Parts: sequence; structure tokens; C-alpha cells
Amino acid sequence: MPDCAHPASRSPRDRGEGVVLYADAPADGRSWRYAAIARSAADVEEQEAALVEALAFEGE
Repeated sequence: MPDCAHPASRSPRDRGEGVVLYADAPADGRSWRYAAIARSAADVEEQEAALVEALAFEGE
């Protein structure tokens, strides 16, 4: 049976959203270049918050 749930009720992975980290090493040894892929600005903020948590960034 097809998934009829509203897209917002599905997980970011199911919606084709996420964060891509670039393969090159960070010049300062701390920061990483990344691309957040999401359907809206609010979803980008959600992806960035998850990235901060996952990598345990300090500050902003």
C-alpha cells in the first residue's frame, strides 16, 4: 500500500532531506563545509540543528 502520509509527517530521510559534508579537510581543523538539503527554510534550520548536535559544535 502506498504511503499516503503528509510529507511533513515523514522523517527527513524519507523526504529526501539531509546534510552533505564535503570530503575536503577543514582548513582550520574544526569547521566543515556542508550543504543542507530541505524543502523549506525551517527544514534547513532543523537539518543544521541536527548537524550541530551530531558533531557537537561549540557555539554557532
